[in-house]
Formats: sequence, C-alpha cells, structure tokens
Amino acid sequence: MLFCKASRDQVVVSVGFDRIDDLGCYLGMPLFHNRVTVHTFDFIVSKVRQKLSGWDARKLSLAGQIILVRLVLLAIPNYFMFTIRVPLFLCNEIERLARNFIWGTTNNKRKIALLS
Repeated sequence: MLFCKASRDQVVVSVGFDRIDDLGCYLGMPLFHNRVTVHTFDFIVSKVRQKLSGWDARKLSLAGQIILVRLVLLAIPNYFMFTIRVPLFLCNEIERLARNFIWGTTNNKRKIALLS
C-alpha cells in the first residue's frame, strides 16, 4: 500500500508509531530502506582506515605487511560482500588503502616495488 507524505504522517499519528529514518544494524550490517549511495558504505572504509592507523609498517617486513593486510584488513569487507552486492568503487578504495600500506612511504621515501 503506497501513501503520499501527508497520509504517511497521518497514519503514524493515528497508529501511534514513531517515524524513524534509520532502521539500525542487524549482525553488524546496516538495514537499508533508502536508496544506496556512494556514502552508504563509508562505514566499511572507515573501519579499514581505523585498522591501518593502528599499524606501523616500518616495524614489519614486507612479507609481514602482506600477511597482515591479507588476513586482517581484507577480512573486514568479506562479511559485507557475502550479504549484499558491494559496489566496485568500494573494492577499489579498499585495495588502494591496502596497496598504500604495503608500498607506501617510509620516512618520506617511496618503497621499491618488486617485479617478478
């Protein structure tokens, strides 16, 4: 049943329900009822950035950095990818953050990229 905005408000008042804009989270996943936009998945990128801010790449070897990124950092979006279809820009942003952690700067010098 579809309602216009005026009749939605009338139904909310007559039934006694509260009108909410956010449905909250269930099992760590937000429940969407609005259109999915670019900023809908900002919480995933912020979780990845939060993990990266706590790590010091200078204290790890290259192999240690790669293992840390693969096991910890890239495991964060896995659950979300299993539950909903994640947009490509989100995957690219997380990969960019992981690459910058591994191949980023140390003491204002770029690390050497290894070729196979």
